[in-house]
Amino acid sequence: MTTNGTPPNKGGRPFLEFMEKGFLTSQYDVREYTNINFTAVGFLIPLLERNFVKYDLDQKTWNASTQKTYNMTQAEADLFIRTELGKGMDKLMRERIWNKMKPTFNPSCDPTNDPVMKNTAAYAYNSVSDTTGVITSHQENSGYCGGEGGYYMTARDFANYAAHFSQSDLIVSKTVRDKMYSETMNVDDRLVWANETPDDWMKENFKMPIIVWSNGGTGTTGTGGARTVMMRLPQNYYLIIFSNTRNDPNGQDGGQLFNFGRTAFKEAMKHNF
Repeated sequence: MTTNGTPPNKGGRPFLEFMEKGFLTSQYDVREYTNINFTAVGFLIPLLERNFVKYDLDQKTWNASTQKTYNMTQAEADLFIRTELGKGMDKLMRERIWNKMKPTFNPSCDPTNDPVMKNTAAYAYNSVSDTTGVITSHQENSGYCGGEGGYYMTARDFANYAAHFSQSDLIVSKTVRDKMYSETMNVDDRLVWANETPDDWMKENFKMPIIVWSNGGTGTTGTGGARTVMMRLPQNYYLIIFSNTRNDPNGQDGGQLFNFGRTAFKEAMKHNF
């Protein structure tokens, strides 16, 4: 397993290397983006879940199936276990969270083969002049749906998820949300909110001196990509912005999308002051 959830032969630093060797000397006191924590938790939760076997196999069948790994290569056994745990995590999220949302939240980790998603998804492009877009499947690339990500969803679904996150205890409780960020918190202790930007206008009008926000992207140069920004607004509102061009010199990076969103909010609110 690698940092991005793909098998070792597809590139990336193997998961076991993190466990066996720890950080590299060159990484000391240097920030490095990696999904390794999300990846590990995505496999550990169903593994530690006492009722995990009910999601896929009864205990007898599960024991018998794990015997298969004895005759597998390390790569084959790794993929087998990740597939079983990935399916378990996917079902845990669907049954305990997604199916309880209104409307129901139904993302896809296999959009290239989803009859609806493959025809309606916003494909990623290298530039505004591209005619061929890119869409990827976590299921095809890794062999499973996992808790570390790789899901496609509609913008409406993502907004629905953010609403449940901020206004209910279904995903996380208010206590947990309050612990994700505070103005005095060390940056290494924050959850979700990777960036913070001081803003005098927000401080003066909303008593909110810091705007916290996060951004994420997919794809690399030559393969297309997309960029998303989520920022926290006053009164527990959130603004989410999507862009499906990433590598175009005229496209927008995360910081630019944040500034677009901040400016748009101020323009919409300024007549109130």
